[in-house]
Amino acid sequence: MDQKYIDRFWSKVDIRDPDDCWPWKAGIGSSNCGQFFDGKKNFIASRFAYEITKGPLVNEACHTCDNRPCCNPNHLFDGTQNDNIQDAVRKDRMAKGENHGRAKLTENQVLQIRQEYIPRVVTLKQLARKYGVCFARISNIIRRKNWKHI
Repeated sequence: MDQKYIDRFWSKVDIRDPDDCWPWKAGIGSSNCGQFFDGKKNFIASRFAYEITKGPLVNEACHTCDNRPCCNPNHLFDGTQNDNIQDAVRKDRMAKGENHGRAKLTENQVLQIRQEYIPRVVTLKQLARKYGVCFARISNIIRRKNWKHI
């Protein structure tokens, strides 16, 4: 990598203490990630920061700080999308329950469904009709495959 591009890159990063986020100060793309052109191709800024400090990435530059514009190499790790998701789950940063964008039920409704279900008296099909969701959704709620957090 040409040193002039490395120097130009770091001039666009707000370098702070080693434990702090180092925000990207230049162009931000639609995914809220910094964008950097090294003279040959466009890079996501955090990926470029990782590669010039730690070497080639096998997967993606994931952030331990969950701050996409951050370019601090101490906050970056080489991981898969699944690694990144598991990191977010460990930090309780994944949307779940009624905060999930596709949720059709509230937490109170889920609790009601679990209380109302009585095998061979109130069926899954009846509950599905009552709450306007499919049979499989009710089944997963009862078996705690969905809405595990409550």
